Amino acid sequence: MRIRILLLLLGIVWEGWAQCPTKLVNGTQDYKGRLQVSSSQGTTMIAEGTSDRILKICKGTTIQVEDVTANNNPSLTAYNFNYQSAEVDLSAPLFDKVNKSYTYAKAGTYGLIMVGSASGTGSYACQTVQVLGNPDPNFEVDACEIEQVTLVIPKDSSRNPYDEFTVEWGDGNTEKVLKKDLPLTKVHIYKNAGTGVAISVQGTYEGNICSSSKVSKFIDPGKLNQSPKPIVTLLELSATKTVATIQFAGPVSTTQEIFQKEVGGTYVSTGIQIQNNLTSERITNLNPTKQYCFQVRSVGGCASSSGSDEICTLPITVVAKAKQMEVNWSAYPQATAAFESYTVSNGTTTFPVITDRTQTQLIDQSELECGTSYCYRVTARVNNINSISNEVCEEIESTVKPDPITQAYATLAGKAAVLTWESPGGKILDYEILRAEAGSKLEKIEPDTTIVNPYKDRQINPLQRSYCYQISYESACKTWSNPSAAVCTIYLSQKGGELFWTSNNPFTEDLSEYTVQALDAQGNVVASSNVAKATSISVSSLGFPISPDYEYRIQSTSASGHISWSNSIPIQEFFQVYVPDAFTPNGDSQNDVFLPKVLHVNALKLTVFDRWGNSIFSTEDESEGWDGSINGKPAPQGSYSYRLDVRNELGDSFTKRGVFRLIR
Repeated sequence: MRIRILLLLLGIVWEGWAQCPTKLVNGTQDYKGRLQVSSSQGTTMIAEGTSDRILKICKGTTIQVEDVTANNNPSLTAYNFNYQSAEVDLSAPLFDKVNKSYTYAKAGTYGLIMVGSASGTGSYACQTVQVLGNPDPNFEVDACEIEQVTLVIPKDSSRNPYDEFTVEWGDGNTEKVLKKDLPLTKVHIYKNAGTGVAISVQGTYEGNICSSSKVSKFIDPGKLNQSPKPIVTLLELSATKTVATIQFAGPVSTTQEIFQKEVGGTYVSTGIQIQNNLTSERITNLNPTKQYCFQVRSVGGCASSSGSDEICTLPITVVAKAKQMEVNWSAYPQATAAFESYTVSNGTTTFPVITDRTQTQLIDQSELECGTSYCYRVTARVNNINSISNEVCEEIESTVKPDPITQAYATLAGKAAVLTWESPGGKILDYEILRAEAGSKLEKIEPDTTIVNPYKDRQINPLQRSYCYQISYESACKTWSNPSAAVCTIYLSQKGGELFWTSNNPFTEDLSEYTVQALDAQGNVVASSNVAKATSISVSSLGFPISPDYEYRIQSTSASGHISWSNSIPIQEFFQVYVPDAFTPNGDSQNDVFLPKVLHVNALKLTVFDRWGNSIFSTEDESEGWDGSINGKPAPQGSYSYRLDVRNELGDSFTKRGVFRLIR
């Protein structure tokens, strides 16, 4: 089985790490199963589908699982107690139908997966299980003065991960120490320690989920009058590599002195002496090109040790390359102190521990993003002491062009073109827009404001022509994409009895259809006609009347439903028609006949209707009008309606309707 590990080790120092998968493949287990998990520690939790809660148990704990999905088929239920990938192949032999219990022997975070069948469909559930390690706590006890013992508990994420520590001093006194108090140096005075003392420390996690063994250390009577050597807990190198900070603890009431040397050299005093038994000191004026080692020695008083364990700096360099970082460091010096490991971190990811002292390079090929500064450090673990390198922050380099914009469209809004696009993922530094006028050469727009999405181009005249645009962008890697496919505004015009519009696509995707729309003075659509993918239409074929009160535009629709509008225009009546709104058939030879006047008309038909819609007059002679009579008798005064159908020499038709008054 091939497992693609996409998860990052986020600073966790346990032996394993996983979580519920984020992707299911080769299966349809999309029904939320119900997985009941019970631990031998008495904790029970139910996961429905993928649980966002974490079940915390102690290393060595046995869990019991049960499929409690409604209407489940128990014979088809199977489990995987230790899944280690960001995706799960439901067709692979990953699951166990036999075992319903499991003992976690190693600390870490595990994906516990259940697959099965319920209500006739596949079911799936996952519970994240965090197994807490219970290492023996790391502490030191020693004595310098009579019947006085110093306890040192260092800040140690691997051996002192507990939230609370219980200290038993061996004389009936007990003390609680919290994790936030570390590193801790505590002095305890005994009334009678003539037979020696046994001091024990036990670590416990919050909620008593898990505890360490109780570890005891004995101080014999003779040692109560002997000075212990100082204990170094941390060494950290500054970003400039010219300052080292050392943390240490020494015997009470004893002067401590710091010594340094170059690797391979001889120790000399730094001149720094400290009376405080627990301190942090800075050693300055270091040569950034060299590697140094340090030792703390007790001087005067009851001091009898030769000094602390040696701890050395770990200078690093980082080289940014295309899509990766190269981290290099000086090998930790070969010494009598026990080298344990290197740990490399970039601020978001902690990489697997390196146990080979001679390995001095790590190539970071994780999912690094341009525009993000990654800060690297290497920690050497030596004799239970951490030596932390200088921090180096870099951004990755890239010469690869980012993917072009693939979804964009152009439309008109008043006298401006509006460009809208779907931005690609990641940080974008800048945009560039190219514009061409009606088939001319594309040229870069010099915007009067910063380009934002959507962008309004007001430097155009959409009532004269169409404009085409291409969009490109600068990625966080400071490389420019290729321009997008061109998107163009629609230019609508009228020639005689025909409407024409430009055919260049306003969308980067396929165009679905055009629609001719009539708009009232408020911009509301009052009529429309779908013309499929045609780019012209006769006015007489629109299927709705033409009005001088309306403007007309083209609406185009893309395959995914985006809308683009053309400019709006009034439709000029290519027939010249004048219809009076009143006449007076009183025999005075003025306005005695209701007669429309027409030009450029090849044929017409005039019909007059009474107020009830009855036809009372009709003619196809353009010189004949209605004289105001019905069946030879004068028609009553009032309002009448008309319909005038005309056709020109080109065969274009036009219908005009209206109302007029007969006045007597």
